[in-house]
Amino acid sequence: MCGSFFIQENWDTMENKRVYGIDLGTTYSVISYVNDNGEPEIITNSDNDRLTPSVVFFDDPDENGAPCIVVGRVAKESGVISPGRTFAFIKQQMGTDWTCEIDGIQLNPQKISSYILKRLVDDAKRCWDLDVEDVVITCPACFDTVQRQAIIDAGKIAGLNVLQLLDESVAAAMHYGLNKEVGEAKTAIVYDLGGGTFDVSVVSISDGVTVICSDGDHQLGGRDWDQRIVEYCASRLAEACGTDMDTVLKDSEISYDLQLKAEVMKQILSSRDVARAKIAYDETSEKIELTRKAFDEMTRDLLERTAVCTQKMIDFAASKGITRINDFLLVGGSTRMPQVMEMIKEKFASQVDNEPWMLEVDEAVAKGAAIAGLIVNKRIDYISSEFEAAKVDGLTVE
Repeated sequence: MCGSFFIQENWDTMENKRVYGIDLGTTYSVISYVNDNGEPEIITNSDNDRLTPSVVFFDDPDENGAPCIVVGRVAKESGVISPGRTFAFIKQQMGTDWTCEIDGIQLNPQKISSYILKRLVDDAKRCWDLDVEDVVITCPACFDTVQRQAIIDAGKIAGLNVLQLLDESVAAAMHYGLNKEVGEAKTAIVYDLGGGTFDVSVVSISDGVTVICSDGDHQLGGRDWDQRIVEYCASRLAEACGTDMDTVLKDSEISYDLQLKAEVMKQILSSRDVARAKIAYDETSEKIELTRKAFDEMTRDLLERTAVCTQKMIDFAASKGITRINDFLLVGGSTRMPQVMEMIKEKFASQVDNEPWMLEVDEAVAKGAAIAGLIVNKRIDYISSEFEAAKVDGLTVE
């Protein structure tokens, strides 16, 4: 698989009407645009955060029966009390027939995702007086046509004009390529481990970005690492309460609380050797300790799956004549786990010229999408390839 995106620094001809880039993530979503200085800029939300949790909570209807829909940080926190009215990780359901009903509202993954998109654009309008209408939205490279169409539909439901879908790994490479000198050819691996999906691509970057090959797993991401911690904590609780782990996890409130605490513990283990949490269940309060060494061991198989996929892409690129990789770019919040960098250095150092680089792991994709938005808007040396036409299913720019 291969595709091309060519960029020139032609900021002076920008029109007033911007095209915005959106990273609709499994765990967090981000919106960006290219400012008047030609630099991608993240738009902070009404909580003054650069990242918005991709969580939707249906609070009780108001006195007139109107629905009260909350998106973001408050929604994520509310899930502990009302897990049955809280929806997270919905991106992993895109393209499926999953449906449910809350307060008479028929919901599917597209509808729930539209609320997340609406939160991003409403905050941009309310906080920064930015009129967001035309957008480029990113998606995992491993998404198929049905999943991609679901993202387009979510954008339409949110009232957006989706000009283009862009693979997340390509978006990150475009942001990286912007910082390279024009004509400076590079070949890079983009290793993108997000909250719910994993993608790896080999790309060539010169005056633009060409995808040599790409693969991934849309059911593998940071959530799987969290789940191992959830199971570890649940087993400790079960032992203390004289029950079994499955019984503990059947309690939706404790299960959701464990998910939140697992994410925090994982983040702590990215900078410390030990993480601790206090969890209450069935009148029992348990202090749980997890070391980084134990965490790395219990998730080793997950990490190995990313390594196998990465080597597969390196080998495929070699069969196409790419015998040397210059750079290794890490994208996605889950790449902050020290085990990721350690594995990459151990397994791939001999195949890559330079040290692995963590490329603004939470923001690079949204910023690359904003750059793509500028290209789509101005038609600046954009080349629509057969690969991208197949991926986007007729939505490429001619």
